[in-house]
Amino acid sequence: MQPTPQLIKPVPSLPTKREMIFNLTQSVKDALTGYIQTGNVLAESAVIDSRMDTCIGCEAFIANQIRCGKCGCYLNAKVRLSHAKCPINKW
Repeated sequence: MQPTPQLIKPVPSLPTKREMIFNLTQSVKDALTGYIQTGNVLAESAVIDSRMDTCIGCEAFIANQIRCGKCGCYLNAKVRLSHAKCPINKW
């Protein structure tokens, strides 16, 4: 009897470089706007942890790079910005 094959989750591809530049620009704009409005740039640790948990469970998560396959952002940085947004509205 052969072992049951494990389902391997396909690795999402990244957006184009042009799309990633646009997404990065939007994230910086959101961070600056949020800073002007609230004086905060960084999110609280509970928010960071919650966002990262959501990202890790997402179908767009690229585990070996810790990146989002939808926006291309490095999640170790993006989840820390208080006014950052998930590109598919999960947080």
